[in-house]
Amino acid sequence: MNGTLRIVLPLVALAILVATPALAQQSQPRNLPIPGVAQEPQVRFGVDGGFLLPLGDLADVTGPAIGVLGRFEYPVALNATVTARAGYLHGLSESTGDFSFSVSHVPILGGFKFFPSQRPLQQGGLYLGAEFGPNLVIARASDSIASDSDSEFRFAFGLGAGFEVGMVDLRGGLFVADIGEFGDSMGLLFSAGLTF
Repeated sequence: MNGTLRIVLPLVALAILVATPALAQQSQPRNLPIPGVAQEPQVRFGVDGGFLLPLGDLADVTGPAIGVLGRFEYPVALNATVTARAGYLHGLSESTGDFSFSVSHVPILGGFKFFPSQRPLQQGGLYLGAEFGPNLVIARASDSIASDSDSEFRFAFGLGAGFEVGMVDLRGGLFVADIGEFGDSMGLLFSAGLTF
């Protein structure tokens, strides 16, 4: 676990440090509110394709997971948005001898996006994100004779960074499927989606 975090966290920090000054120097017109005119926050919806790459012990019992997440966003400041994402990530099987294992997820996550460049949300750019909430973990095991499955709700969280360009939202970061089993349930969650 510690070795993985020592690799992932500096890479995320480096990406933020390199990209933030370049984005901050861009001189684009700002969509500032008109004095005396009420401005309605623009609620946004999106759909993300997700790819979860298991790390550490989790990689020994399941292959990658792929799926779809629905997304809801509500701006609360010029450079901050409250978010919600929910969907299904289907775990591909990992085989060991005659046995096959997989772990799938149904995350229901609330969180936020913060744009450090302080540009208006309509202009997108680099953002930092965090999300947390319940996650239905579905474990499946089978061999040549029989198969079995079990599911439990666990508390999950994710930390990462992303980039918005027009309607496109690209995101990546650490995803922990079960906080109680931090070292055994880590993965890298990557998503690419469209915002409407």
